[in-house]
Amino acid sequence: MKDKKVVLTTPDWVRDIKDDNIAGAIVGLLFGWAWDGKTKEIPNLREYVASKYDDMSDDEVTEICDLLIEHKVVK
Repeated sequence: MKDKKVVLTTPDWVRDIKDDNIAGAIVGLLFGWAWDGKTKEIPNLREYVASKYDDMSDDEVTEICDLLIEHKVVK
């Protein structure tokens, strides 16, 4: 089996996020999607993010979703 490699550059807008938990969650999502080779088709982004990061508050989940939509990572 060949080794799989993924190169991910963190977007500037993620580097500007002050909350390390939110920035880390976004990088985790971006890496996962890059690993899978595509951005996920997500019918309910809020539910998806909350299920991936069940230790995040509702406000943090909302901020993550808002940033992903604002920066056109997902629709």
